[in-house]
Amino acid sequence: MKGTFTTRFLNAADDVGRGILDQGLRTFNDDKSVWHRDIRQTGGQPFDIYIEDTTGAIVAGLYGEIYWQAMEVDRLWVSAELRHQGLGSMLITRAEKHAREQSCRFIHLSTFSFQAPEFYLRHGFDKVGELNDMPPGHSKIWLRKDLL
Repeated sequence: MKGTFTTRFLNAADDVGRGILDQGLRTFNDDKSVWHRDIRQTGGQPFDIYIEDTTGAIVAGLYGEIYWQAMEVDRLWVSAELRHQGLGSMLITRAEKHAREQSCRFIHLSTFSFQAPEFYLRHGFDKVGELNDMPPGHSKIWLRKDLL
């Protein structure tokens, strides 16, 4: 390695430094992957699905984004007093319908072991990864459901 370098460690986010790293990685990815170039030019397709009560208050919902011929579910939530009544199933079924309409190859998401991984397994998702003890005493789980 030529030159003289120093290492700088910070206990806080440096927006300028992070911006340099982000841009460098974006450039690298764009050079190597047509998919990365395309998503930066066209953007993903965000979607939201809400269930509201008679007053219009949101009592359950799901949101995510479609990109690279796949749907990513970012959040699914049902109000505590309405859980186990089929609202979550209604949401995931509607999201899957939308994914199929958009010709998605699969749906993917992450959840935690203390949330509801078994819910997704019952709806045909397969566990594709797990990081144990994250957070301590639990796991982070990645799931996928093939649609084709």
